[in-house]
Amino acid sequence: MPNRIRSNGMSIALLINQFVSTTIAAIFLPTGGHYGYASMVVCWAACTFVFFLVAALWLPETKGKSLEEIEARFAGKRG
Repeated sequence: MPNRIRSNGMSIALLINQFVSTTIAAIFLPTGGHYGYASMVVCWAACTFVFFLVAALWLPETKGKSLEEIEARFAGKRG
């Protein structure tokens, strides 16, 4: 079952990634032309910084852990 869950998770992550990439590509040039490209770069940098803070402060470290350990961590069980 973990491989099935992993493949579903990767499919969802890829779908979201493609949607966000397409959205960014569609709005970057028109918005950059209107507000200026420097402000667009600052906006993307600010978003990246916020995403980094969320990952660093609120998400648990999963390096070197099995899928079962990660699942137990998100289920609230410590181990």
